[in-house]
Amino acid sequence: MSLWTEDRPDIDYWRDVVLAARVEPAGFGAYAGLTWVLGHVTMSVGVPLALAEAALPGIRGRSLLGRVGIVGWSLAFLAVAVMIHVSESGTYDVHPSAGQYLGAVVVMAALAGLAWSRWGRPLPVRAGRRSPGAVVLGLVGFLGAATLDLVPAGWPGVLVIVGAAGGVAVMVGRWSRSERWGWQQVAALAWGGLLERTLVGFVAPIPDGVGVTGKVLHSVVLLVLVAGLGVLVRRRLRQEADRR
Repeated sequence: MSLWTEDRPDIDYWRDVVLAARVEPAGFGAYAGLTWVLGHVTMSVGVPLALAEAALPGIRGRSLLGRVGIVGWSLAFLAVAVMIHVSESGTYDVHPSAGQYLGAVVVMAALAGLAWSRWGRPLPVRAGRRSPGAVVLGLVGFLGAATLDLVPAGWPGVLVIVGAAGGVAVMVGRWSRSERWGWQQVAALAWGGLLERTLVGFVAPIPDGVGVTGKVLHSVVLLVLVAGLGVLVRRRLRQEADRR
């Protein structure tokens, strides 16, 4: 719904983002579609799962939800989706066409199919492959997230993001085949991206009704929490390594 919402009076820069790199037949901007989907896949799903599994060895390789949990979560997800849909269409007078709905479903099905295909399976380890240390991987995660957040809206930005995402995917794909690749590397990559997303909050526009002091304090609290999470994950991984 957000991709087809062209006007939002509560966000000054909305049109600059949502209309950038416009794909006219589909009726949405490629920049917003790419950054929002890729941003949520990495920052809303991948990073939290990576850090949770790095800190909690007991949940690795296990389903986080049972049958009842999956059904309950799915029903709650659908209910929230319907409420957002109704609210967005009523508040901002957004009414996508049948073709736009169909296009969104096709894209979602393609992404799910890709995840469940052989391309989504763990890569086999290859002898002799090298893997960088945690500092380098943290920097890769940081720069990857910065690319999503800081490149200008428009077709040049889309090309930069596609190139950067492809480059990171290739590099991580090669590194993860190393015998040295483990949860320390996974956590460093994820935490680097989370740190960047937290720091960029300091320079994000101030929402209406929020003071400068409150906005800065909000970012400071988040930064302290992210730093503490990094220390916790690192300590847990060291303790796990010492027990081996």
